[in-house]
Amino acid sequence: MSYDDGWAAINLETPPRVPRTEYSLEGHWGVLGAVTGIEVNAESRPRVKARARRELHRRWDFDFFWSTLTSSGELEAKRTSMGHAVYQEGGTDFNANIHCPFRDPEEALALDPWEVYGPRDRAELTRRFEEHYRGTREACPDGVNMTGIYITFVSGLIAIFGWDMLLLAAGTDPERFGRLALRYASWMQQYFDALGDAGPTDMVGYGFDPERIRSILRRDLAPCRGGHVDITLKDVETVQGDTERVRRWVEIAKEAAHEALA
Repeated sequence: MSYDDGWAAINLETPPRVPRTEYSLEGHWGVLGAVTGIEVNAESRPRVKARARRELHRRWDFDFFWSTLTSSGELEAKRTSMGHAVYQEGGTDFNANIHCPFRDPEEALALDPWEVYGPRDRAELTRRFEEHYRGTREACPDGVNMTGIYITFVSGLIAIFGWDMLLLAAGTDPERFGRLALRYASWMQQYFDALGDAGPTDMVGYGFDPERIRSILRRDLAPCRGGHVDITLKDVETVQGDTERVRRWVEIAKEAAHEALA
């Protein structure tokens, strides 16, 4: 596994080996058992499943781990269930409960996401994003990790309306559907704002290590070459209220930025 190879792929560079990622393989226990030699299935204990996943990552050299925090559960107040065919081993994901809470396109077009789903606590959302990202890094420390928002523009509207009602509403009145989409975008913006507030969790530490700080900054600034960079110090645990550490942190950030962007 390689963090560097994963970042290279994201930046359209060519590392020495072709980086690897998988998006749903880890739930196919027969594959994990065959690859790792670990006896594991859908009923196995969580620690056994985690050990099998880590061993799969090691043997098949995963470099990027896709993961998002928010999904259709954020829309539970009013959303469609489109059901689900069997994909996971043992058919544990099968869902025959198909229903749409919108009686017709007119009702769908009138949806006000702010009224139905309400505002979110920005600080709490930020905490959840940071906690999720920290968890993915702890589970998969040797590759590129992420957090994020699944129910963005199109995915969110599909989750709310389902494909049938979504297409009916869009075709019934495209102009009103456009206004509906903008209302959803306005509501969803609070998630992006909270994610933008999230701190650099991999930087946080309880000691002041200039070389570690420099290494992380160089790594994270590399993809920004040719663009505008705004570096915000949120690493309060490391500086511990020491003004000299703040001064040194700023110096290191300037040096790293100059090296990366020159």
